Formats: sequence, C-alpha cells, structure tokens
Amino acid sequence: MNLSKNIMLLFVLSLMLTSCGDIMGVEGIEPTQSETIPENLLDFRYCEVIPIFIKGTNGKAEVFNTISHNECPTDLWEALEVDVLKEELEAREVILNGPRYWTINEVTGGEISGDGKVANFGGIEMRHVASLDFKIWNKLSAEDHYKQTEVKRDNIWVYYKGTRVYELVDDEENVYMMQSYSQIEDENLTLADLMDLSSRLELPEGWSFQTRVLDEEVQLAAGGEAIVLTDDFSNTYQLVR
Repeated sequence: MNLSKNIMLLFVLSLMLTSCGDIMGVEGIEPTQSETIPENLLDFRYCEVIPIFIKGTNGKAEVFNTISHNECPTDLWEALEVDVLKEELEAREVILNGPRYWTINEVTGGEISGDGKVANFGGIEMRHVASLDFKIWNKLSAEDHYKQTEVKRDNIWVYYKGTRVYELVDDEENVYMMQSYSQIEDENLTLADLMDLSSRLELPEGWSFQTRVLDEEVQLAAGGEAIVLTDDFSNTYQLVR
C-alpha cells in the first residue's frame, strides 16, 4: 500500500475531521502569530502539515492547519523538508498539504476538532485541528482522483449570491461544488485560472466541468457525512445533495 499517497489524498478531502485522541510526537508552544480570519474566505490561503505515526498495526494521522495563525508564508513553506520533519517528530511520514485556497465564502456549524495545541514547523505556527486513527492494512478510499470519499463532519459551506462557483458533473448528473483549489500540482494556479480549468482536466468519460455565478445564496451542508472528491490538480469538491 502506498501509505503516503493514500493518506495525502484522504486529508486533502477531510478538513474538520472528528478528533480521535492525543497528539503523538508533537510539542506544543505558546502562540506568537495571529491572523484574523476574514469574514469572506474566498481565495484565503492556508496550508497543513500532517505527521503520520505507526505503532504495530495501528496508524494515527495528525492535522495541523495555519488558519487563524498566518497565511502560510511562501518562503517558509517552500523551505520545509519532509525528511527533517519526520526525524524531528519521529513520524513514519509527513504530508505537506498545500498551499490551498478557499472557493467558499463562509463556513458555519461544526466546530473544528482537535485539541487546539499549537506547533511550530519551520517558523510556521499551526493549530492541531484533527486526528485520524486507521489500521495500516486498510485500503483508504480516494486512492484516485474523481473517486467519492465519505468524510464525517457536520458543517455548512456558504456561497454568497453573486459568487462564481466551479462544479463537476458526473456521468449520473450528480453535481460536486468546489470548496478549495490547490497549488500542490500547479504552483501557479490562481482563482482566475479556474474559469478555463475544463480544458486542463482529464475528466472521466461522461463527466463535465462547469462554472456559473450564483443568483442566490447556496448553503452546502455536510449533514454528518460529506461526499467529496478531487480533480487532477487536487482541487476539492463536495457533492450537492
């Protein structure tokens, strides 16, 4: 099993997971960085560091996020070295998830989980927002792009009237609305580039990409379990029910 790939894709999809226990191998600090989260999250930048710990047949992944501390400074983020972090944290693997940018305007309901401990990774402060326990022999879902994954969370993505949204439509006419775009695969991808994204996607047969401006507000609720997927650029989408 490609542990690194599977965990990476799972966590690209799974912001705001249910907390599952104590952090392993990560020392907490007193926060010194503070970033006011804007009322409108559209195009707001964030990054995540996800150390993976293995004990016997049990695995635990911890998610640290820059939101409310900083906007993931480019120079510091690019200087992070996975091998150095693995050694410092005594982790089996470390996933660098980002930079990412919201395509939503607001999130309501559902508290971010985790214990709130703050850690410093290469000068970037991040808060612990989630944990995931897993068995190492389990085949994690979302191994490939365009595959549905169930994520347990209870929050609502809010898209304001007049906001441009970006959607995938599958071969059964299910619609998936983008929640964030990523610079993981293309470091130069911007919000403006999403207008022409359809020409760059290798969509499954029968699928399409569309963009439109909302004529009314949309509240996309997870309802305890969201169905999410990624495209070729690791942009994330949630099923519209």
